[in-house]
Amino acid sequence: MRLNYWDTAKTGYGQSDSVGCLLPSMIQPRLPPVHPDSSSFSRFAQCSCDKMWVGVMKKRFIIVPFLFLLLAVAAYLLWPSNESRIKKLFNEGAKALERKDLDAVMSKVSYNYRDDYGLTYLSLKETLKREFANLSDISVEYELTKIQVKDNTATAELQLRISATRGTEAGYIMGDIKTPLPVKFTLEKEHTKWLIAKTEKVEGS
Repeated sequence: MRLNYWDTAKTGYGQSDSVGCLLPSMIQPRLPPVHPDSSSFSRFAQCSCDKMWVGVMKKRFIIVPFLFLLLAVAAYLLWPSNESRIKKLFNEGAKALERKDLDAVMSKVSYNYRDDYGLTYLSLKETLKREFANLSDISVEYELTKIQVKDNTATAELQLRISATRGTEAGYIMGDIKTPLPVKFTLEKEHTKWLIAKTEKVEGS
């Protein structure tokens, strides 16, 4: 049996008054909730953001100079000095001579190399190549006594002894057991690397 609105009201399945009250509430539009004044809220939000931005900028002004200072100190402490680079050059060069590693030795020599004996980079390389072929058991002893650095040039003085075996004979080829050979090296700085540009005996030796 189909009941319409009026039958429901008459038969007691529902109350007309109740239905009459429910229908308007079911069909009436839902209004958005009431919010505080949007312009006031925007001003409050903008003020809060401005305060946060000022706080962030103040922290940056404090932190950034501190970081630069920290980096400068670290670079000063960790970046090798010219003297330490030159000491490393001779240390690695001596070990390369003992190994007869020609390429490693020549990596310490400038292409501009020229000494009082007429040797250049290429002629020095050929000389060392011949000597390495005839020598064995090379031993290098040295004492670095003086380093002077001026701009992109430097000088280093060494007390040098080199012993080796040639065929069946062993002995010193530079200096001797009692007296080392005083040698002066002139170096040039290419970028951040020091290279040997000239070799000579110390005057008066």
